[in-house]
Amino acid sequence: MVGNYGAYQRTNSVTENPRALEYRLLGMVTAAMIEAEKKPKPALHPARVDAAYWNKQIWDHLMVDLTHEDNKLPKELRVSLVNIGIWVNKETRSVMDRKSDCSTLIEINQIIMQGLKPPAVSVDEEQGKAASSAPASSSSSASPQDNFPAHALTASLPANAPIRGYGAGQAGKAYGMSIRS
Repeated sequence: MVGNYGAYQRTNSVTENPRALEYRLLGMVTAAMIEAEKKPKPALHPARVDAAYWNKQIWDHLMVDLTHEDNKLPKELRVSLVNIGIWVNKETRSVMDRKSDCSTLIEINQIIMQGLKPPAVSVDEEQGKAASSAPASSSSSASPQDNFPAHALTASLPANAPIRGYGAGQAGKAYGMSIRS
């Protein structure tokens, strides 16, 4: 499954809305974890490790981008997301040590995906866009809080999720990831 990460890197060179790209990438890795959980006993642990490790790599890149000085999300939201990323790293270790399955990682990704998901467009709105010669407004002009409810992040975490505190921010290139709205 980790090989799929290279496909993401190639796709990243194509112009795409960063939110849509992040949504799609999280969807791909979440689907990989869901599929891993369906594997028969002999293949279950290697599939879990592979999918969880891929998820960790994605979250590592997201955390680098979230700590970048050019990130335009509100600081409180960035801190919350970095804390979730740190928790993802710890939970990945639990999966690798056979102490946990991928179910909580799947749930966290799905919550984040709900925040990244573009607003639904009705058929009438879509037809109106096609008929109009004026450029349509993009969802990227909306404020991050409009499409990404911060309360959904912490309210939906398991009560025992150890996501408090984190070390010094990681410096470096964001590797094409951009949770910046």
